[in-house]
Amino acid sequence: YGDVAIDDVRGGTIVSTEDLFVYLARVLPPRRILLATDVPGVLDGVGRVIPVITPGNLPTIRPLLRGARGIDVTGGMADKVERMAGLVEAHPGLEVRIFSGLEERALFRALVEPEADLGTRIQG
Repeated sequence: YGDVAIDDVRGGTIVSTEDLFVYLARVLPPRRILLATDVPGVLDGVGRVIPVITPGNLPTIRPLLRGARGIDVTGGMADKVERMAGLVEAHPGLEVRIFSGLEERALFRALVEPEADLGTRIQG
């Protein structure tokens, strides 16, 4: 849901995790980004996990994307996918994984098993 950051213009603003990754990627080009969330991945219209998102299938997936379940001023899952898809296009070879951090050992698996069947993979 973002966090407050000092802002020279407004005094304070909400910054999302995705904002930080986009900013940092300019100077620290990533190979993998892991986003542990409270849902099992990017979900389609009936609640199934979309296993892979690419620039080729993003236009058909885009209408299925929703915001967050609660109040989320950072844009929820729709913004998360758009921002990460942009990073994947800007950084060839980058893979982003969106998965549930609530699932036991999921973060460990994501770290040590890059090919683990977890959540949604966004790739070029």
